Amino acid sequence: MTLWKRWTQTLLLGVCVAGGLGVAQAASAATPERPDVYVDGEWIRFDVQPQAFQYRTLVPMRMIFEALGADVRWEEATQTAVATKDGVTLRLPIGSTRVTKNGVAMPIDVPAQLVKDRTMVPVRFVAESFGDEVLWNEALGRVTINSVNAPKIRVVGDDALLKDGMTANLQSLVRRNDLTTLVENEIGKTFKKPVWVYLANSAKGFEQNIAKYGGDRNAKSMAETAEGVTYGSHVLIPLNKLPNDGELTQTVSHELMHVLLNQNGGLSLPSWVHEGLAWQTGLDAQFKSQPAVMRRQMDGMLRDYVLGVVEQGKYQPLLSSQDGTIDALTTAGYNVELQDYLAYQYYVATYGKTKFLSYLNAYVSGGTHAFESATGVTEAAFEADYRAYLDREVKRTSNGMEITLNVPANFQGVVQLLPQGTGKTSTDALVLQPGLQKIRVYKDGHVEGVQTRPTNDRSDREQSAVYLFVDVNQAVKEQGVSTESGGMGFYDSYGEYYYGYAWLETEQDAVYPDTNRVLGLEILDVHAF
Repeated sequence: MTLWKRWTQTLLLGVCVAGGLGVAQAASAATPERPDVYVDGEWIRFDVQPQAFQYRTLVPMRMIFEALGADVRWEEATQTAVATKDGVTLRLPIGSTRVTKNGVAMPIDVPAQLVKDRTMVPVRFVAESFGDEVLWNEALGRVTINSVNAPKIRVVGDDALLKDGMTANLQSLVRRNDLTTLVENEIGKTFKKPVWVYLANSAKGFEQNIAKYGGDRNAKSMAETAEGVTYGSHVLIPLNKLPNDGELTQTVSHELMHVLLNQNGGLSLPSWVHEGLAWQTGLDAQFKSQPAVMRRQMDGMLRDYVLGVVEQGKYQPLLSSQDGTIDALTTAGYNVELQDYLAYQYYVATYGKTKFLSYLNAYVSGGTHAFESATGVTEAAFEADYRAYLDREVKRTSNGMEITLNVPANFQGVVQLLPQGTGKTSTDALVLQPGLQKIRVYKDGHVEGVQTRPTNDRSDREQSAVYLFVDVNQAVKEQGVSTESGGMGFYDSYGEYYYGYAWLETEQDAVYPDTNRVLGLEILDVHAF
């Protein structure tokens, strides 16, 4: 199995669905002794029920701090809960009536205490220390907190198997990448109310959160299929399925777009529009700071996947209902969201982003025939055009590929080329000059744009790919390993070419870094001609 195909298969796990499916459970039968707590309209579902103690309401420390938008950590050595928000740092030692706010000691009449392995803190003191408004309704047994300067996106851990730092890492990732602004700028709309991102770190925790926040009777199957789920303004994320920050950034941004559409009148938009735009947003976020060739690499994998589905005759029509998408994710035998993403790209390439936004604005404003008024064609006609486009792409051909690479001035090494599909196993050495180099590699093995010389080296590689082998004069440290050789693969996919992957040889085995640089050479662009 080639690395390209292996990467493509992992895309089957990237299943995300827009929300609005079912109704989350109602609030508990609260009493003054066991009150409910609402933060900015959100009922906080603590794993240990809030309780009255000496006329104060105690709540689990971590969830209330996170719901208020604070960073929280636990100091084991001093048995102290520490929370920071808007320049205010609170330190609450367990059992102590002396706490500190920005280093200044102050009294607290009810200390933090342990209940069922949870640190419980007085909710009024905590919230008011951050400048938030706290209201008490004894008849309803309800504490209402109206926060001040809390972020639009609240990240709250809700799984006993979450580890210290996991919630803080996602909070930092959201801030560091400014995902709120990135998602809002994608369609020029803003979040109308807080977004609640609830984290799990286990299959069971994810399933429980789907049932708890989505009221979904199919929570088990949804948890097995999805890497992220949105219900209204609730985003549910299983960290155990998302091993790195890149995948986490993509999934969270994807789900945030669902929320943004939901909050701006787009809950019932056609599912393919929801999913196509969400995929676009997620990938924009993931590849924001990466070279363009890396984003195109991902787009190439998605295109290859969808065209493979079309070629096998498995393609299903674009879906309008979210229920239909969820069903198709388990019955179609492939990830239908990826064809939604290509459909969105085809729409923008054909009609432009401005017309897409016109369609979106007309739809959320309740306009009739919004799609047709923006494009001049019906949605059914667009679907037919899109399907015809996919059929054309399956049959597309090219003469070969053009690689643009940058050669550093101090490059000391040998670069060899193995063309595709020629039956050759021997490689040619490239005589490279410092700076930008454009090299055309024809399917018959002919090379233009650079001088070559034959070598006696042989390589057994897949014939659908083009390979560059790089050797340097002495071992160097790169991507955390010691190596003196590596290379890059490029794939011919339905008449288009893409950068496939890089590898570095080590004494133990090859490693495959996610990069467009190998031993000084930098790939800038790859395309067919």
